[in-house]
Amino acid sequence: MEIEPNKFVIRGGLIEGRNSSGLRRLAKPKEDSPANFEEVDCQWCLLDIDEVDIPDSFIAGQSPLIDLIQHVIQLLPDAFNVSDCWYQFSSSMGIKAGKIRVHLWYWLSKPVSNLNMRAWLSESPVDLSLFRTLQPHYTANPIFLDGAVDPWPNRSGMFNSGNDVIAVQVPDSFQLQILNPKTSTVRRQVNKMDTIDAQEIVRDNTSGLIVDGREQFLYECSTFAIRKALQSSKDKPSANEVADLTWSQFINEANIEDGKWTSVHALQKAEARLAEVSEDSYGYKAKQVTHILQPIHTTTIQPVFVKPEQGAQMLNEELGKFFDTEGQSDPTVLRVTMGAGKTRQTIEHLKSLMTRSFSTRVEVYVPRHDIAAEWTTALNAPSDSGDMINARVIHVQPRLNNSDGVSGDLCLRPEYAKSLQDASVGVFHNACQSGDSLCDHYSDCPYIGQFTEPLMLQKSGNVIHIFVHNYLTLPRNPLQVTPDIAIIVSIA
Repeated sequence: MEIEPNKFVIRGGLIEGRNSSGLRRLAKPKEDSPANFEEVDCQWCLLDIDEVDIPDSFIAGQSPLIDLIQHVIQLLPDAFNVSDCWYQFSSSMGIKAGKIRVHLWYWLSKPVSNLNMRAWLSESPVDLSLFRTLQPHYTANPIFLDGAVDPWPNRSGMFNSGNDVIAVQVPDSFQLQILNPKTSTVRRQVNKMDTIDAQEIVRDNTSGLIVDGREQFLYECSTFAIRKALQSSKDKPSANEVADLTWSQFINEANIEDGKWTSVHALQKAEARLAEVSEDSYGYKAKQVTHILQPIHTTTIQPVFVKPEQGAQMLNEELGKFFDTEGQSDPTVLRVTMGAGKTRQTIEHLKSLMTRSFSTRVEVYVPRHDIAAEWTTALNAPSDSGDMINARVIHVQPRLNNSDGVSGDLCLRPEYAKSLQDASVGVFHNACQSGDSLCDHYSDCPYIGQFTEPLMLQKSGNVIHIFVHNYLTLPRNPLQVTPDIAIIVSIA
């Protein structure tokens, strides 16, 4: 298959009864097609190694192939060290300097599942995304055009380990790398506002001060402050009065040594509460004590605190698991404080996933349109190597410009669409597509264009739609394809 550039290998098995040609590469059914492949245990594996540094003692481009292969194999589990394999240097070997990039094909002593392969190789410099049902395993040699010369003309061959072992011995069990910290149960603490700490709020065991969930606690302090201010005055309190009360309550129970929270944040919360009062959206105005629902005394899981460096590593590992399994990894909860790089790491992993994905649909939900615009810009920004994201990135805008942070009307018949919305009548089935009739502007409508399926030649058919949160509660657009991955970004 090295001379057949239109073919590749996958680990999935063809579902019984399906044709062996002319079918879509699907492991999950879609609206217009059933699943055609299923996960099976395989007695072979391809190890894709891309980011191993060429040792300084090696001469780039001149060291014997056997030395490079032996160096890489030493980084694998012991069972692979003593087994023969077929090697094939990847297309970028010799093009991007300084790294060993090679594919190693092994035969195993027995079939192994994708999950166990990822567990087995989790500590090795191997691309674990290959161990998925539909992930392509590329086998063709690179094609050099316009007189370019292949710096590695002998890219593949049999590696003989010298141990007369042709099958890697599979262990009887696998140690899954799953976060499972020791936990303890504690009773939620009653704070000095005489309410019970919410689940988000975490206190230091020694000082009793709040070290995480401070955003939530500052909000609670501001609601306490506005309530007290309204009770004690006939006039509407000023922002500074509410802010001072908010801040004094906050610093009484929260750790502020890291400098991330200041009185400016308290003033912002105070202004937000006063705006709610002015807009008549704040629920409390009476002077008498009101009943407010609060968490009850109960047991809960006490988080295990880690240092920032370890937390960043844990976040990176869990994001890697999530994206390597296309969102099907075991549920894991990490409480990560603000400023730790959650968004940046998520975007980096999503970009990486797109480089090795085909026809993958991703939906990202963020709180506001300005945040959606920031995500769009970050995803479309070139990587350090100058590569662009292998996906069509779409910041989904509403038909009509009726909110902040969005562009003008996308609908080309805005008056009609607005009249339907005002009458609580569905726009799509009455303006865009009514029975067999389409709107005259359907084919060139900017709003509809956000949901049209791209050609496979465009960014490998990958699409990332970025929505604002209110779409989560709305009926899905009839043109929306069920996503392979959904990411919901909470408010910081």
